[in-house]
Amino acid sequence: MKVVDKRRETDEWHIGDVICYYNQPDDKNYGMIMAYECDEDIDANNLYCLVGIDRNAGDVEVYDSPSIEDLLKEINVYSHVEKVNAHLVVED
Repeated sequence: MKVVDKRRETDEWHIGDVICYYNQPDDKNYGMIMAYECDEDIDANNLYCLVGIDRNAGDVEVYDSPSIEDLLKEINVYSHVEKVNAHLVVED
């Protein structure tokens, strides 16, 4: 049997994308890209952040990045950053 990965490789990142990031493979972190409106008087309409959705769920790493591209540059302090083919289910 052969496993075929049918995920499309793309450089496009969007709000809601789930990402895996880590420095050590045995200590993986998962987060979701989110946007929020800033109440302060700044040039950007939205700022982008990374919200933890794993064992530290709810942890927010706020970089106040004006774009998703800038957010990705900020989280490149990790040795590994990749988009995950995931479906997030939110329950009340």
